[in-house]
Amino acid sequence: VRHAGLSGAGRMSAVDPASDRRVRGLRLRLIGLMSVVAFADFVFGAAYVGLLLDLGFTATGIGTVLMVSGIINTVSEAPSGALGDRFGQRKLLVLGLLLWGTALVVFGASHAPALIVASLLLWGLGMACYAGAPYALVVNELKRAGADERMGSVLRSAQVVRWLASAAGALSVFLVGDLATPWVIA
Repeated sequence: VRHAGLSGAGRMSAVDPASDRRVRGLRLRLIGLMSVVAFADFVFGAAYVGLLLDLGFTATGIGTVLMVSGIINTVSEAPSGALGDRFGQRKLLVLGLLLWGTALVVFGASHAPALIVASLLLWGLGMACYAGAPYALVVNELKRAGADERMGSVLRSAQVVRWLASAAGALSVFLVGDLATPWVIA
């Protein structure tokens, strides 16, 4: 059974109900993943500077560590996409989240400056592996489902939710940031 529906810029197209359910499922999974990661990453981002200051890092030291982490992230991101294409975006997404999560645990559990620096470098590598994988998975699945015209809508909604989750992370830090130490937040 097929039904006609509006898609894209008002074009008429046939939409298979099973395909429509698949697209809704992809959208919900992408939104769920994006919101959890964006919320946690924002909370961590708000806490790590306080932690570094508590450990005696200077503003220059913090800037240097974050610059190196950013460079690692940038240099790793393009090859990570190629690795995802070769070995699978799902594997790269899982690897990225494992590296990112491990980095956050090491960062929060450590008081040793060398481990803190290593965790920030691992954080950058994990985020580089994760960064494009969810989108590549969804785009590839939408193409397989014959729902190319829904890509823009699905990706836009994921971005809106991502920024809303970041704002919720900011609000949570605002509301409880002074009640908890940065070590508790991390």
